[in-house]
Amino acid sequence: MEMSLGYMEETVDAMGGKGYAVERLCAHYDDASTITGHTFVLTRESVELRMETVVHPEEGERYFLELVNYHGLWSHCFELDSWKHRPDRIEFKYQPRADGSGGLAFTIKFDES
Repeated sequence: MEMSLGYMEETVDAMGGKGYAVERLCAHYDDASTITGHTFVLTRESVELRMETVVHPEEGERYFLELVNYHGLWSHCFELDSWKHRPDRIEFKYQPRADGSGGLAFTIKFDES
């Protein structure tokens, strides 16, 4: 799957179907309204995640995730390389180096309900 704002919206909708409350925010990051951030706040008991797509006229789209709270675990916002949603889970990937080393991948499993 190619990463895009549309795929992020699809992922957010899938998470909404798994019991996450969804809040959608849109903001412009410059006076000319050319850099736009689409933020999705996903919450449920003991969980708050923020997924964001930033659209830049010259650099294209970039994707970010912040773990505000995941059962006590948190992280600062970081750029995502990719993510995949499946019926039972969502997998996030971050690769900080061009040579493929030092990456992070983690999976959030959805409840069986």
